[in-house]
Amino acid sequence: MITYGIIPNGFGPEIIFNDRKRIFFQPSTFYEGIFLGMPPEEKKEIFERNNYDYSELEKEVMKVKGSKKLTNRRGIQKGDVGGTVGIVIVNSRRHGGRSDENKNRIASYTVMVKGAQLLDGKLQDTFDISCNCKDSLYKGLGEFTNRKVCCAHAAAALYALYSGHESLKECKPMLKGEIFLPFVVDEDLAAYVVKSRYIDGRKLFNIDKELMRRDILSPHLEDLVDDGRVIFTCSKKKEEYPDGLGIKMWKIRKNLLEMGYKREGIAKEFDGNCYWNYSIDKDTDLRIMPNIDEGTVSVMKVTYVDGMSRDEIIRKFGRNVGYGRDPLRRRMRVYKTFELKYPDKSELRWIIGR
Repeated sequence: MITYGIIPNGFGPEIIFNDRKRIFFQPSTFYEGIFLGMPPEEKKEIFERNNYDYSELEKEVMKVKGSKKLTNRRGIQKGDVGGTVGIVIVNSRRHGGRSDENKNRIASYTVMVKGAQLLDGKLQDTFDISCNCKDSLYKGLGEFTNRKVCCAHAAAALYALYSGHESLKECKPMLKGEIFLPFVVDEDLAAYVVKSRYIDGRKLFNIDKELMRRDILSPHLEDLVDDGRVIFTCSKKKEEYPDGLGIKMWKIRKNLLEMGYKREGIAKEFDGNCYWNYSIDKDTDLRIMPNIDEGTVSVMKVTYVDGMSRDEIIRKFGRNVGYGRDPLRRRMRVYKTFELKYPDKSELRWIIGR
């Protein structure tokens, strides 16, 4: 059976630096990266402390990854820091086949971390991460050419810089400051995430939704949220629509771009589904919502109304609107949904003006 619409594989905060750079942090992946960077004996001790079965984890990780590197090795192989740039080599299972003569060699990825230290308690605009793994490349390019994704290897590298891994201790003072992390460090939570994924078989998107209901955002990321530099968005696994409806969706999105709207991300709405989100200013968003059974498309107009009371909203927008906290921008909003008869610019302009 085909599932239509946007099928997400992650949900979390995305920092928008400028039109050319944005970085997405998936909490489940980040905490798995913390687990990857821990010593094997510490991983086992934390598992047993929480009454988890470590031998079961080793077996399930072997099934999924074909390797026990997540459980029986510390992910950080070596590292170096010069000025504001850190280069960290992370052990992990590579994607794809391996030749017999190389099967016992430790596979590794090179992670570059730039500008990770905080300046006067704030994240620098020069902050950047990159990894040569498949996840880092394709999860980002699936939606935005200017989007990067913090993979588990990059998370392990940030954790190593933060915790002072032995291979980095001599160089760490060169960083001259506290290291930026998007989430609070919690090794027990990292063990829980790994257990949930590999032993319980839960999807990463569902783990992310649970984590985002907890108080996991670091104080420095909360500051960025308050500054309006963070959205809470989904990463896309795939997107599929019945014949005809996909063309309508494409035309609407193309028209919005031509009208000056920017594609801001994929919003997880109150109904649990995910929709493309477009904005033209800081106070107006449009969600593109396919009606699969009817073969039509609706547009939800979202207007942000921070500081307005319910009575003020009714006087300005009328009673036939929804009202609540926006799951994408963490702001109070008024929203109303319109069904499009034709995916053309004239009807879109009519909706925007309502």
